[in-house]
Amino acid sequence: MDAPVIAPPQHVRCRPLGDLSVVNDATAAGLNLIGTDKLAHQRGWYSAGQAECHIFLQQCGQHYRFDMSCSVIAPQSCSPISARLAWGGLSV
Repeated sequence: MDAPVIAPPQHVRCRPLGDLSVVNDATAAGLNLIGTDKLAHQRGWYSAGQAECHIFLQQCGQHYRFDMSCSVIAPQSCSPISARLAWGGLSV
């Protein structure tokens, strides 16, 4: 293939982000979690997350970037640490 088959778009439309000031209090009270059982569902996340972080840094993370770039071994190389980071069980 010597040249592109179609021309690249001149402009890419993005969805507007909206008002980001709405999420200004990321505490349990600010997220309306006080008085519900939602906080109870998060027990163990921190301690389990610490254990996963240790395993990731000592074993899995050594070749993580290379392994994730290879579609053959990426499923075995991905780490459950991503969910801990996304949901706040761990922070960097």
